[in-house]
Amino acid sequence: MEKLYHIQLDDSHGARYAIMPGDPGRVELIAKLLDEPRFLASNREYTSWIGSLEGENVLVTSHGIGGPSTAIAVEELYRTGVRN
Repeated sequence: MEKLYHIQLDDSHGARYAIMPGDPGRVELIAKLLDEPRFLASNREYTSWIGSLEGENVLVTSHGIGGPSTAIAVEELYRTGVRN
């Protein structure tokens, strides 16, 4: 799978779970509460880090402001394998 246009992620992260703050500035702060956090991508309002919690990969991806940008993030994350 190629990286998706907006979030710049593919399905290689292996995360089924995502935490989605609106503000990209909060992503790193939240990710650092997880085990082994690392930066993945940033494009416009979509910034992503990954870490683990109790052995499960968890993405932290911002969605910016408003319904349309949130819908884009949710749809693209779903295409990469995120389900919750």
